[in-house]
Amino acid sequence: MILGVTQACYWTRFRNVEVEVADANDLRVAGKDLQVILKNVSAKSFMNVTDIPEGKVGVLFVNGELSDILPAGKQVFWKDMAVIKIVLIEQREQVMDISGQELMTQDKVTLRMNGQLTYRIVDVRKSVETVENVEQALYREAQLVLRKEVGARTLESMLSDKEDLAQNPKANLVQVAKNFGVEMLGLGIRDLILPSDMKELMNQVIEA
Repeated sequence: MILGVTQACYWTRFRNVEVEVADANDLRVAGKDLQVILKNVSAKSFMNVTDIPEGKVGVLFVNGELSDILPAGKQVFWKDMAVIKIVLIEQREQVMDISGQELMTQDKVTLRMNGQLTYRIVDVRKSVETVENVEQALYREAQLVLRKEVGARTLESMLSDKEDLAQNPKANLVQVAKNFGVEMLGLGIRDLILPSDMKELMNQVIEA
């Protein structure tokens, strides 16, 4: 049983009674008997419980300020002692699609490009303190570096080697991602989509 601020009396003649006093100002609830305590119906009235899945960590904010990085597992806090917020961060490898952006080549050909970015968050605290949304920040930076790379190349050079097209953008993104607490694992170009009139022109050239 869990009791708040109160006075309580117990018979001690019929069974052994132990009372453990906990300081709720510590915010976090810990102890070897925590799992047993949480099974008690009164626990919900005094404690908030968050389960952090494997592969993720929890970024703990107390009264709006970053306080700690919590590992996977059950995290328990006293209620009503502070404003507690836990943001879950994925630490496993993640894949992001960069789809459908329209770009212009050096020889003024407009095309659409689909790419794929692979990354992993390695410094959670830096990531949270640097950008509000890591995925959006990486997506934006990837679009910028790809746009710059395409603008410096002719259509012919891009079609001849799509793998080479991603090398310079990837190198630039590595440092940007590092500033976000992220490890860049890969950047690839899935396909280049030409305008319909350009496709027809190329087909005519091939036929000729």
